[in-house]
Amino acid sequence: MKAHIFFRLIRVAIGTAQDVDCTPTAEDWQQLYLLAERQALIGIAFAGVQALKRDNPERVKLLPQALRMKWLATAVAIHQRNDLMNRCCAELQCILTARGVRSSIFKGQANLPYYARVSGAELAMLRQPGDIDVWISGGKQMVLQLVQQLAPTREVRETHAHLNLFDDVEVEAHYRPGLIRNFLTNARLQRFFARQEAACMEHITGIPEEADNCRVVKPVWTFDAVHQLTHIFHHFFTEGVGLRQCLDYCYLLRNCPAGTKEKDALRHAVSSLHMSRFAGALMWVLAEVFGLPEDWMPWKPNEKDGAFLLQEIMQGGNFGRYDARYNLKRMNPVESLFRITRRNLSLLRFAPFDWFWSPLWRIWHFVKRKCHGYA
Repeated sequence: MKAHIFFRLIRVAIGTAQDVDCTPTAEDWQQLYLLAERQALIGIAFAGVQALKRDNPERVKLLPQALRMKWLATAVAIHQRNDLMNRCCAELQCILTARGVRSSIFKGQANLPYYARVSGAELAMLRQPGDIDVWISGGKQMVLQLVQQLAPTREVRETHAHLNLFDDVEVEAHYRPGLIRNFLTNARLQRFFARQEAACMEHITGIPEEADNCRVVKPVWTFDAVHQLTHIFHHFFTEGVGLRQCLDYCYLLRNCPAGTKEKDALRHAVSSLHMSRFAGALMWVLAEVFGLPEDWMPWKPNEKDGAFLLQEIMQGGNFGRYDARYNLKRMNPVESLFRITRRNLSLLRFAPFDWFWSPLWRIWHFVKRKCHGYA
């Protein structure tokens, strides 16, 4: 029942519902805050609280004052954090441009224009930020060399290196935007990224969109639509995924350009990556949680798979950090490998062969990383 109220609260925030259909008790409000915290949607949920207070004040009469003030303080902090990160995005690209390097801010902060176009800049600034992801053109060796020149590090991963330019903001410098741990499918994905690279390195916008004082280069819609789906898919198989990433994808689909060309390109790319069934499950989640109309969906929603996906999302929370089935902090690399393999086996419906490919990929990359002396 609490999950249903929570979904309605988020819908009120994003404008796909007018009310929560009941008056939550003080205990309900405590649980709603915890759900928002687990799903990294505290700021968005607070926008729902403010909308109810304005349009249906009876619904928030039992919201404890202390909790409301805590919620307000967190929402203000999120807004301030977004402002800082947006400025860091612009500063980062200025640094890279000065070195003659092309780059594109993607994921995280690059989603703010999608929010702003539909729901306004104020809601966009309440999206809970993480780190800054920047795709740098030039290939792996060039990017790693650049990172070592700017801020030497041993933190090099499968897709990126940590670029420690700012004291209070984490930056991931990507030499490739993402991956799928299946050698054959990943090759198709990398070819898609290569075809999109030129357009992604030239698309300038504000974050949020009308912010003329914070202009950055970010990817085009087709790239985002494919990449963010693969990103959700990747995290779902690795550790877990939360509703924040799903809401990002909901807003991305609500920003789909007019016409069918982009949707057709999206469906073709996702089909070639063997992710259409997962996409159908995600569509059901977007409808069930956020009220996304089917007209906006490139795939037909699959209720059976979607219900399973939503159960996993609610159990694990943001990036699976609240999943009681796993104690991620205490796992060594071998234990982590077996855990992820078991998880992949439980998700066979979406990727029948990942239980086989993922361990091979991880072992190969672990050895390669150690040979290069990376952490």
